[in-house]
Amino acid sequence: MKVIIHLCTISPSLRVKSSAVEVTEQQGAEEDTQMVRKLLQTLALVLVVLCLVATGAMAAEMTCTVADANGCTMAKGGDGKETKVAAPGAKVGDKMTCDDKGTCTKKLMQ
Repeated sequence: MKVIIHLCTISPSLRVKSSAVEVTEQQGAEEDTQMVRKLLQTLALVLVVLCLVATGAMAAEMTCTVADANGCTMAKGGDGKETKVAAPGAKVGDKMTCDDKGTCTKKLMQ
């Protein structure tokens, strides 16, 4: 698509000169490229934020290692570290899903 823009200029001798300038699709393509680049940057930022939030909110799978009459009190995670937890009704050896605060729920067998 071509757009013709008419330009009028006045020279020092007070003569009016008229000229036509063609604007091609190249300028439109440059604007489209800038818009796509901005959209991709925004999308990348959203994905980074989502990954960070998902990592922080992810529940950990742990195995109960110490239990009392109320339930599990200590559990071992995939990294091998034991952590103090609260899991009512869980017994030693039960697999649990725990949040970052140490609250666990017993996983049901599937």
